[in-house]
Amino acid sequence: MSRNEPKVRWEELTAPELVEVARTTGGVCLLPIGCLEKHANHLPLGTDSIIAHELAIAAARIEPAVVLPPQDIMGVVNEIKAHPGSISLPSALLFQIWEAVCDEISRNGFHKIVIVNGHGGNRFLLGQFICECMDRRKDYALYWPRSLDDAKFRDALMESDYEAHAGELETSIMMHLRPHACRPDAIGQLDGRPKKNFDLGGDTYTSADWYILHPEHYAGDARTASADKGRRLFEHRAGNLAKVIANIRSDARVGEMLAQFYDQAQSWRNP
Repeated sequence: MSRNEPKVRWEELTAPELVEVARTTGGVCLLPIGCLEKHANHLPLGTDSIIAHELAIAAARIEPAVVLPPQDIMGVVNEIKAHPGSISLPSALLFQIWEAVCDEISRNGFHKIVIVNGHGGNRFLLGQFICECMDRRKDYALYWPRSLDDAKFRDALMESDYEAHAGELETSIMMHLRPHACRPDAIGQLDGRPKKNFDLGGDTYTSADWYILHPEHYAGDARTASADKGRRLFEHRAGNLAKVIANIRSDARVGEMLAQFYDQAQSWRNP
């Protein structure tokens, strides 16, 4: 970080600085969430957490916000347990941890918490978590930007025809962010094409779906990955996230409606 770049990382701020940042950012805190899991043989286990954290930092340097340290183990990755390296928490425990962390963020003066998710599997949990937080009155609002890609921009970068896990784009971003942690020599060791040899009809989802399709936890073709592609995609996403942060900072509607919701829920139970 250069001397001219703002301090945005929670852990690098002094206590008085954090109080001031809560004021100058409008109380916006970015909460990066990822996981530890296998990414084929060529990317590090912490890929999702690294990308989420770095993306949050880059966006916060464009549009002021504070960034919490990455939550490396905060994921449910049961489908990866057939391979070494994953840390998977029970979803009920995970919800308790997420809520406790958000409560503490708010206690420190940040009442707009933006979840920056780096792990695809978390999408099954985050929506439910945000809804469950409405069960108890909170003095903060949760925001989760679910898409930071422009489809045309993304498609123009891709040379491969499939991207889901450790593929061309994710590998490119890691080549840009952590080239020393990547193993490009190992890219050709596995086949990332889905094993489409199982269909029950009715778009039936099973507990073994991901493992059936991607037993080596590689879904894509990283052979055309490059650090330049990664830099361009990363900067594109950081810019889009910065725009979302600006919108959230000026937002009053979500907080107002949450207060109305809690008041209404209380009024008929305690007339």
